[in-house]
Amino acid sequence: MIYLVVVGAAIMLHGCSRKSDSWTSRTYHKVTSKYNPYFNGEEAYKEGVTSVAKNHKDDYDEILTVYRWGTAEQATSVAPQMDRAIEKAVKVIKNHSMVISGSQKNSYVIKSYLLMAKARFYKHDFFPALETFNYIIQQFDKDKKASYLVDEARLWAGRCQLMIGNPITAESYFDELYNSKKVDKSLKSDISASRAQMFIDSKQYELAVENLKMAIKYNNNKQQRIRWTFIMAQLEERLDNNYEASRAYKEVIDLKPVNYEMLFIAQLNRARNFDVFMENPGVVYRELEKMLRDDKNTEYRDQIYYAMAEVALAEEEYQKADGYLKKSVRVSVSNAGQKGLSYLMIADIHFDFKEYVPAQAYYDSASTTLPEGHKRFVYANKRKESLDGLVRNIKIIALEDSLQELAGMSEAEQRKVFERYITNLKDEEARKKRQQELMELNKQLASESQNMAGGPTVGQTQGWYFYNASLRASGIAAFQNYWGTRKLEDNWRQTNKQTVLAGLTEGEDTAATKNAEATNDKYTPEYYLAKIPTTEADIDSSNNRIMKAYVALGDIYKRDLGDVKMSAGSYNNLLDRYPKCTYEPRVLYSLYRLYMDDKKENLAEPFKTALLSTYPSSIYAKLILEPEKLDRNDETYKRVSALYKQEYELYKKGKYTVVLADLDKSNSEYAGTLLEPKFMLLKGMSLGKLTRTELMIQTLKEVVAKHPNTPEQISAQQILDLVDDPAASEEGGKEDVGMGNFTYDANAPHKVIILMPNQGVDINKLRNAIADYNVQFFKLERLQVQNIFFDQETQMVIVNGLKNGAKAKVYFNGLLANKDIMGYLPNGVTTKFVISDQNYKDLYKDKNLQQYLNFQKANYQIE
Repeated sequence: MIYLVVVGAAIMLHGCSRKSDSWTSRTYHKVTSKYNPYFNGEEAYKEGVTSVAKNHKDDYDEILTVYRWGTAEQATSVAPQMDRAIEKAVKVIKNHSMVISGSQKNSYVIKSYLLMAKARFYKHDFFPALETFNYIIQQFDKDKKASYLVDEARLWAGRCQLMIGNPITAESYFDELYNSKKVDKSLKSDISASRAQMFIDSKQYELAVENLKMAIKYNNNKQQRIRWTFIMAQLEERLDNNYEASRAYKEVIDLKPVNYEMLFIAQLNRARNFDVFMENPGVVYRELEKMLRDDKNTEYRDQIYYAMAEVALAEEEYQKADGYLKKSVRVSVSNAGQKGLSYLMIADIHFDFKEYVPAQAYYDSASTTLPEGHKRFVYANKRKESLDGLVRNIKIIALEDSLQELAGMSEAEQRKVFERYITNLKDEEARKKRQQELMELNKQLASESQNMAGGPTVGQTQGWYFYNASLRASGIAAFQNYWGTRKLEDNWRQTNKQTVLAGLTEGEDTAATKNAEATNDKYTPEYYLAKIPTTEADIDSSNNRIMKAYVALGDIYKRDLGDVKMSAGSYNNLLDRYPKCTYEPRVLYSLYRLYMDDKKENLAEPFKTALLSTYPSSIYAKLILEPEKLDRNDETYKRVSALYKQEYELYKKGKYTVVLADLDKSNSEYAGTLLEPKFMLLKGMSLGKLTRTELMIQTLKEVVAKHPNTPEQISAQQILDLVDDPAASEEGGKEDVGMGNFTYDANAPHKVIILMPNQGVDINKLRNAIADYNVQFFKLERLQVQNIFFDQETQMVIVNGLKNGAKAKVYFNGLLANKDIMGYLPNGVTTKFVISDQNYKDLYKDKNLQQYLNFQKANYQIE
């Protein structure tokens, strides 16, 4: 009996050997791998992947990611699960690997390498993951039994390249799989989906749509198909294929996604992309109205009204759209972004109809409401700033005209006007005060109502008074008895709701500020009577403000709004009202340039003739006849030149905000003059100093476009070049491209890399030669050799495992001295260098090779 036990034990021990290619041995190691370490590692990996997907937050304003691979922060949160997966995979590889006659007999060892690499991927350790995926490809590519695992490794290697930022290399991996006839059918969906993400990243949306359709065709996971269909709809939307986008969103709705937010957004986007010319818009209105009635959508009603406005705009029903947008604003409670977008669309409607004054007010509301990080904030703020000057000058003209009209009345009539105005002013201020008090009261009531368990009940006589029907009815009756039946609108108490006299309380620079005895009490007629121009000098000052405002309006309409008709109207109003005024030559030249730029020479010619015949010695006449021979002793030139020197001195003192304000006010002085490009360049530089980069770039581009072949154009272009390429040198980006952002750490792990062309090198022989060299001279270092693509034309051989910079230099110099290894490399077309692991990541991502070679020369003393 003892003999049999001993013999059995011996057989078992022999059968469990990793060197024996017996059925018993193979089965033992496979089963032990599968049901112990590999199983536990895979379960930890699945747990981490599920956690990442669960915590993923989609931004529906952007195109969704095809996969939910998580952020760097999420990668940290699942590190324990992924580390456990790696630990178990290493255990399988270490204890159960069966390499016999150059072939791996335990498939779970290959699966463990793959598990380890995928776990590293989810930890965002993309470079170690890529190395492991490439190891699987290189080691097991010829193993037919492992072909599926190798293909999967190739797919994930491509995904690594995407995450690193190398779409060209990623495409080579994906295309090899996509074009292979041997690839397993179960991988086809993920291959196409991964290619779709690659095309989305490069904004090749049509190709992305094609690949998503293929991915959906081969995928059996309903929720995955829903996500990809939603993305496909977003892409069709970006391609302006509204009909296709609407149908795709409808498909998402019909598939009933578990995620309610996705369902809701799909419903909205279907409406927004609804083609009113191909389908009945009544259908989508009914769907949206149904959504409004759904209690689940109470907090989203602002978005629903906004979508209804978009449908109305598609129908060109502008008043209808305006009504929906105002409802969207009214019901918006906590979504500042949506409220700002609604304001912005109302502003755009008014702007398109050239109703610039109300447009300015709504752009102002939009820029105030939208968060500064919102993608439409800069647009709203720019439009608001452009229209601020316009509205300010319109108000100046209206106010000065009103004051001059009042100057022709008797004092008794003037008093009556101001007494009515003061009454309305008090009413308005009282309304605002009551509104503020009501807001505070509502906050208090809301707080109290939250403390009322269960809210109102049937027959309840206590609690919030708005729940009491009799109290509400009596309140309405009392209101109508006192105020009558009033239309629901702002300022409903006032009969005359608009008055240009409002500017009198806003610190306008009027002629009346002269009266030292005037009262500062804005509730007395004397406060306003003192502002009425009474002398001829006052009238002249008032007229001068009107003239400057007309010039400024003409400039703003042309420069900021591109509205030739309104610009010409403002200039012509000035000429009609004030013939032979100081500004006439300036305005004649502006009208001439306005029509020449608009390619209407026939309309420009009369203004050219008038300017040359009436003001032949003016700087504006010289701008037409002999711009290269301008007389710098001209009075206009002297005045504008002095203004520029003043502003430039302020700029040198760091008063950039003051400079911008001054340039805005004095635009009519320098616009169209020889010094205009200097002022524009100064404005751009001031914006840059205040880190308002987008506005700076826009201003500098205007300098380049409007003033070619000037020193200012050259300076502006140099600044733009630096902004577009921050790595360029201070001298404008010559051959010396600097050393990038690489950091020197002599104690960090290092690599030695050889870069060479894809063609003309026997890469396998080179790798084998380097491996033999390592075994002979660096056996204890356990160095590893691999090769991957650097870009589409270049591949690299990498030697990993050098512990620090000093050892890397020793190895590097020895490698260069080895004639056998160097003999495999083509002369003059290879690059060899030493690099730390961290710098390698940055180099591989940014491909800034010349910068790194400069860095190496400075820090490693290697040419």
